[in-house]
Amino acid sequence: MPPSVQEALRGCDEVQVLAPPPVNGLPRLLPPDLAWSYRVGHATPGQPPPVDSGTYLVVSNVDTPAALGLPRLPSMSHPPGQDSRRVMLEGARATPSRVLEAMGAATEVELHTHGVFSQELSDASLLMLAPERDGRYALSAQQVRTHGLPKAPLVFLAACGAARTAPFPHESFSLPVAFLEAGARAVLAATVDIPDSAGRFFNDVRERIHAGVAPAVALRDERQAWLQASPGDRWVHDVLLFQ
Repeated sequence: MPPSVQEALRGCDEVQVLAPPPVNGLPRLLPPDLAWSYRVGHATPGQPPPVDSGTYLVVSNVDTPAALGLPRLPSMSHPPGQDSRRVMLEGARATPSRVLEAMGAATEVELHTHGVFSQELSDASLLMLAPERDGRYALSAQQVRTHGLPKAPLVFLAACGAARTAPFPHESFSLPVAFLEAGARAVLAATVDIPDSAGRFFNDVRERIHAGVAPAVALRDERQAWLQASPGDRWVHDVLLFQ
């Protein structure tokens, strides 16, 4: 955005960007010190249930097929103490069908697995999960879009390139958009490869939201804090919020 536009937005508490494809979903559209998000326009009917009223689904430590040659990701780190809302899907249990089923009861979803983008396979990134009995292991945007998320969850896609998409001029289609079309209230995802430490970044954004901060402000504040502590972690510029 031109400096004049950026300066005009400085006084805003939060900026929502409505942009046509292929601009929708581009990283670094606005400076990192602004609280901004992409407004996709798929509003959840009625008032969504409180975030803490349903389960908190965490998918991590997944047994992806050995033939893919993907390194095993470490388990997510969580705050100390028990969380009665947390439901874990790990190892061989984290299949696409089980993840889709569990997401139906969740008001928060955190997916920490490998993301793969290949235009030969899909127009949006795929999430690599444990194989079903028939061998299927990828969770696609189309599967998410058609499944439905009745609890309007807050979704954290802590996977490499989860927000990547083919640059179609007529349609904005990506995993975050699919989650919103299925009923999610907000989705955080990155357009680039992210390190294992990204799980802590997403969790810290989540804690800010639970403290009552708006998602766009929570993302902005955590990004600023992260860059102050680790200036070389440029990937945090490419974590986007879709609402």
